[in-house]
Amino acid sequence: MMPIERMRPEDFDAVFRLLAQSFPAGERRDKAGQRALLADSAYQIDILRAPSGGVQALMALWDFDDFVFFEHFAVDPACRNGGIGGQMLDALLARFDKPACLEAELPETELAAGHLLLSYKYTPPPPLERLTFETEITSEYLLTLKGGN
Repeated sequence: MMPIERMRPEDFDAVFRLLAQSFPAGERRDKAGQRALLADSAYQIDILRAPSGGVQALMALWDFDDFVFFEHFAVDPACRNGGIGGQMLDALLARFDKPACLEAELPETELAAGHLLLSYKYTPPPPLERLTFETEITSEYLLTLKGGN
């Protein structure tokens, strides 16, 4: 199992550096805002720690009653394209027994045209012969994200 752990206070600077490397200023909070958010009980940052003790990857998420919202997901640039992002996402999805929503920004590409493909590989254990996976982002989820409960 992948050794994902909750961010400790002493990890904050390394986590914020990775956020700053991975997201433009308009898609993340400033350092003070990010630090203040840690007081919210629904918010958490999980990390994958490198053997050296540094932060290889992070997932900032909101754990609501009805679903989990993955807000920021980042892998250290030196560790990208090795599969750890997918492994971390798999491990986090397995942790929660409720729907999960992964935030994606709208670039000026297919998403801007209203097209979105979510590709997820899953190998069902035998003797499972048929698997159906359905998910829906409802207006209730969107209201929760907006803060309208």
